[in-house]
Amino acid sequence: MEKVFKPFFISLILLFAFTESKGQVFDNNLTVNKNDSLQYSKRGNRSEGFYVSEISQHYNLSLANLTCGPVNYELSDTEIIKIEPLFKTKDTIHIQASSLQLRKYYRMDAEISADTIFHWPVADVLKPASLPSDKIGIFGKLVNGDNQYVHYMPLKVYSKNLNPDNCGQLLLRFSTNIDLDRVIYTFEGSEGVKETKAMDKTIFYAGKPIDIELEVNFSEMNYFFYMRGRVYDPAIKTDEKNEKCENIDCFFIIDLSK
Repeated sequence: MEKVFKPFFISLILLFAFTESKGQVFDNNLTVNKNDSLQYSKRGNRSEGFYVSEISQHYNLSLANLTCGPVNYELSDTEIIKIEPLFKTKDTIHIQASSLQLRKYYRMDAEISADTIFHWPVADVLKPASLPSDKIGIFGKLVNGDNQYVHYMPLKVYSKNLNPDNCGQLLLRFSTNIDLDRVIYTFEGSEGVKETKAMDKTIFYAGKPIDIELEVNFSEMNYFFYMRGRVYDPAIKTDEKNEKCENIDCFFIIDLSK
């Protein structure tokens, strides 16, 4: 797992289409199997479950998790996951969880205010679906960001096994639906600090998360984050430069302004 010593509060260009009602968020774009008892549906303070998806013809590299350290819960009837934002804000926060596994189409959507702790029972969907904590990604975004970007915020995730009160590290997890090699990411700070790193692992396989750990500090107001991966081709050596290879990337603005 790659470690980087940087601060965090994140933004990403993204579009959503949701129905919102009394703190509950429902994604109308998801198609569900009506015969599935674990289908994506409204469940108390959230929408949660499985949906049907066609296999994408497009390559994808995207943020899947932004939390204070790893997520670690038990698949038991008595486990209640508790989530709150790392930073206080006046805005409403949209919490989203999804499966990191290929062809396992799971989502959870909810909304909370910055002074609220979200309670998420494992017994409803995660336990009967046998979906463990290392196969889940969770992030939070501000509902009312600026006109150009959707702002992402780190979350503290509590469980029987985890108490992240003293948040020392933030865990970024990226998902991809295609094998990648030559994965490189760049941080460029508002104070002129720039750092580029190549990931140590040779190949990142589809359905396996790409993890980066960040040590938290607040010396910078914002960072520009860029990650690029080359679509893996067995016929080309991983250390060989080849301009004909296809690349996929993602770009973030990491913002610590309060």
